[in-house]
Amino acid sequence: MTKLVFNPSEDYSIYEKTRLIIKDKVKNKYVLKKVIETGQMTEVDNSKYHPYWNFRFKFQIRGLDKTTGEERWVDATKYKILYPEEVNNEGMKCLLFENPNSDKLIVIFQAINRHPSYNYVGALSDFEINRLYIKDDYGKDKTTKSSYYIGQNENNSISESTQRLIKEVVEKLDIKKKDTIFAGSSKGGFSALYHGYMYGAGHILPGGPQILLGDYLVSEHEEKGVGNEIFKAIFGNITENTLIKSNNILFDVLKNSKPPYPNTKIHVGYWEPHYIQHVVPFMDYARKLSINNISLDIADYSTHAELAHYYPNFLKEQITKIISDGI
Repeated sequence: MTKLVFNPSEDYSIYEKTRLIIKDKVKNKYVLKKVIETGQMTEVDNSKYHPYWNFRFKFQIRGLDKTTGEERWVDATKYKILYPEEVNNEGMKCLLFENPNSDKLIVIFQAINRHPSYNYVGALSDFEINRLYIKDDYGKDKTTKSSYYIGQNENNSISESTQRLIKEVVEKLDIKKKDTIFAGSSKGGFSALYHGYMYGAGHILPGGPQILLGDYLVSEHEEKGVGNEIFKAIFGNITENTLIKSNNILFDVLKNSKPPYPNTKIHVGYWEPHYIQHVVPFMDYARKLSINNISLDIADYSTHAELAHYYPNFLKEQITKIISDGI
């Protein structure tokens, strides 16, 4: 039996008595209203939410009604999609959507988010393919909890646990390596490359990936201060040595990978900084290693934020091609 875990203090910084609301969007009715004491969590048996998984949840706290002035339960969050999240014995969180008619598996890594969640669940829901979404809320920075699927406190524990999770799912579904597809955008793009080459995936489809991780987090991160905290949580204090290590971490994985190399196609905006600062150095290094099956999909846009608009279509087009070509 898989349980859904709700922890309002840990996940949403709600440090008071909370009420969990779960609503069935198909039948338009509430299926759960449960009070969670301050600092506590609750578990719910997910078997109650099959077969169609169209539910939303939100948290409420005690507050004053704006109309009557009386105390009542008021919303502390908006409704969020309730996913069939699983947690393995190493604490790795994921969604697994199995498709018995498919011999392929796509593994999707998430981008940076202040409330870590899963990306492209809806975008890929109509595809006849097995889908594994892996969450990243294992980091020690308080804002995003990003570990980049690498580790904490200068170790590679999350990287190792991520690889084991992928192998567990591959074995369970009896998927061949050549039939695995690793994908994700931004941080997820880095992670798709990092874990795709480490695992030996059949295909990697990253969007706007960071490559020189230290340079990105310390120097140019879009949210001031957040990048520094993520860096320190993963690599330790910011020094010349840790910057070199973080900038080389993906290159080291590439150098240690063995043929057959993943068929890799990178999507990026031509005018946005990730192209020159990250994708070009990756291509140059791969060329030095004689890894020649990497291609680019370059679109005409100038900001990293536009990735959210362009990448989903790229991803769907590439998955359609992989499935239809049987490669």
